[in-house]
Amino acid sequence: MKLRLLPCFLGIMVLLSQPLSAQYKNRPKPNLMRPDPVSEEQGRELLEGIRRMNLPTYYALRFQLRYMPHRGDDRWVSGSLWGTWSVQGNALRIFFPQISEGQSLTCFSYSGESPKAFISEDSEPVKTVSLAATGEELIPGMGLTVFDLQMPYLHWTDAVYEGPTRVKGRPAHRFILYPEDSADYGAIGAVRVYIDEDYQVILQAEVLDHSGNLMRTFQVGSLKKIGECWIVKEFNFIDAVNKSKARVMITGASLGNVFDLRFLDVGSAAEQVDPLPESAYEPTR
Repeated sequence: MKLRLLPCFLGIMVLLSQPLSAQYKNRPKPNLMRPDPVSEEQGRELLEGIRRMNLPTYYALRFQLRYMPHRGDDRWVSGSLWGTWSVQGNALRIFFPQISEGQSLTCFSYSGESPKAFISEDSEPVKTVSLAATGEELIPGMGLTVFDLQMPYLHWTDAVYEGPTRVKGRPAHRFILYPEDSADYGAIGAVRVYIDEDYQVILQAEVLDHSGNLMRTFQVGSLKKIGECWIVKEFNFIDAVNKSKARVMITGASLGNVFDLRFLDVGSAAEQVDPLPESAYEPTR
């Protein structure tokens, strides 16, 4: 059984495996689970299936970001996202109309082999987000990062198959992915991903530092079918250090409705009117 999941946050792209005999200097070592040839072949077939997925070219989402600190009161922020998908990567525009009193924020994210990200506050000049800074909070005090949104590790070609496992009772296959040596992601050294054996989607991802210590965990929540496409309604991003959780809850979705893709260009940062009509969105709750 295969789900056609929207590539927002969960943009599943090509992953290629490196020989298991490769050397791993100054980065987390893979935790090999003695995979048998049949399991490894099945895992590689899952990756090929992800590569062949037919996903919507145009999509837009409305969501609530809920930050749940280990101690203290929860905080909420509303947001919207527009995107397009291709085999080369995703182009996203994320807009938060009010991150504080009278202040908005727009983020542009472009994934692929050479990911880029930009932010603009209150339509001010766009600022480039360095790779090392993508691990920092997009909105101070809300727990969500550009790295969470962009998921650049799905394009890292240096990957090792660790073996079959289970996530919340579901059969899955585990890989550990490494960025290129020339890419500086700051404290991030690798990401471990768990791919559902039946649905061909990522169930969980663990961000590791250069010593292999857990930094963050990404978990998939509930699903909803809209038309012929399944989307993930809820994502959790858990900080292993301060025990906080950022939850993205999708409240409305527009799939396949065409809009001007120039809206996703950095040069359109000053434009803040939704290019889609209200009728294009289907509630997910």
